[in-house]
Amino acid sequence: MADTDRLTRLDGAVLAFIGACFLLPTAPAYALVFYVMVLPCVAFRLVASRAVVSRDLALWLGVALILWSALTLCWGRDDGGRTASFAIATGSTLAFWVALHACAATPSRRVWLARVLVIVGTINALLGLVRTGLAPPYQPPGDTRRLHGWGISYHPVLGAAVLSVCLLTALDQAMRDSGRRRWHLAASCVIALAIILTKSRGPQLAVTAAILLLVVLGPVRRWAPLVLALPPLACVAGIVRAGTTGHIAIWRATWREIQARPAFGHGLAADLPASLGGDKRFPHDLYLSLLFYSGAVGLLLFGALAAVLAARLLKARGKADTPWIVALCVNALVAGITDDGQITKGPGPLWLIVWLPAAMAAAAHRIQGGRR
Repeated sequence: MADTDRLTRLDGAVLAFIGACFLLPTAPAYALVFYVMVLPCVAFRLVASRAVVSRDLALWLGVALILWSALTLCWGRDDGGRTASFAIATGSTLAFWVALHACAATPSRRVWLARVLVIVGTINALLGLVRTGLAPPYQPPGDTRRLHGWGISYHPVLGAAVLSVCLLTALDQAMRDSGRRRWHLAASCVIALAIILTKSRGPQLAVTAAILLLVVLGPVRRWAPLVLALPPLACVAGIVRAGTTGHIAIWRATWREIQARPAFGHGLAADLPASLGGDKRFPHDLYLSLLFYSGAVGLLLFGALAAVLAARLLKARGKADTPWIVALCVNALVAGITDDGQITKGPGPLWLIVWLPAAMAAAAHRIQGGRR
C-alpha cells in the first residue's frame, strides 16, 4: 500500500473519536475525546504543514456553510444564553469537517472507517438492547417502550439515524467481502433490531430507501430505473408519517418564523415560540432548520455543497465505494425530513449522520479500484 494511504495521527484520532461516540455512555465523555485528540491534531496540521487544507471546492463550501452559521450568532436571537456554546460548537464542527475531509481522502482510511463503524455500531446496538432489557433503572420515565441506546445513539430518533450509518456499512461490507459475509450479516441483524426497537419511523423509512439503493447500485443493475423513484417515495412517506406525529404544526410555526427573517435567519441560538412546548422548540426538519437558523443564504450554501457532491458521485459511478457513499447520503437527506436541528452543533449524532457522508462524497471522484 502506498505511503499516502497509511494512517496518520489525525486519522487515528478521528477513528478513536468515532469509536468513543459509540462506546462511551454520555455526550460529555465522547466530546472530551474530540477536544483532547482530534482538535489538537487539526490545529497542528494547520499550523505545521497545512497538509490538511486543500483547494477542494467541496471542502470550502462546507467551510463556508459552517462559518455562515457562526456569523448568524452576531445578529440572531439568543433565547437561552447559548451564543457562546454555539460558537464553540460551530468551531468544533469546522475542525471535524476538515479532519473528516482529510481522513476520507484515501482508500485505506475508508477501509478502516468502515471497520470501525461496523464493530462499534454492533457493540453500541448490543449495549442499547441490554439497556432496554433493564428498562426501569435506565430509561426515561414513561418512555420504556422505545429503545434508548448507548452514547451517541441514546435519543431514539437521532440514534436510529446514526445506527443506520453502521447498518449500511455492514451491509455494504457483506456484499463485497465474501470471507467475512456471515459476520457482517450477523452485525447487520443486531443493528437492524436496535433500529426497529427505537420505533422511529422517519429514520426507518430513510434507511430502507438507502438499503434498496445499495442493492440496486450493486450487482442487480437491471433494477437501476428504480433508483430515481426510491428517495422521492421515501420523502412522501416521511411527510405522511410526520403528519401523524404533530410535525406539521411545528413546520407551520417554523415557516411563519422564517418569513419574518427569510434571508439571514434567526441565528443558531434562537428557538421556536415557547407555546409549542419543550421538545418542539426546533424545526424537526433539516431543510426548514437551515432556513430558520441561517436563512436563504444557509440553504443555498447547503444546496451548492449537495450539488457538488452529487456531481462527484455521478463521476464515480460504478466504483466499489460509490453505492455505499450514495446510500449514506440518501439516508442523511431523507432522515432529515422528519428531524434534525442545527447542523453545526457540537460533538453528536449529526456529525455522523450528515457530515461523515458529505466528507465521503467529497472524495468520491478520487475513488480508486475496480467496479462492483
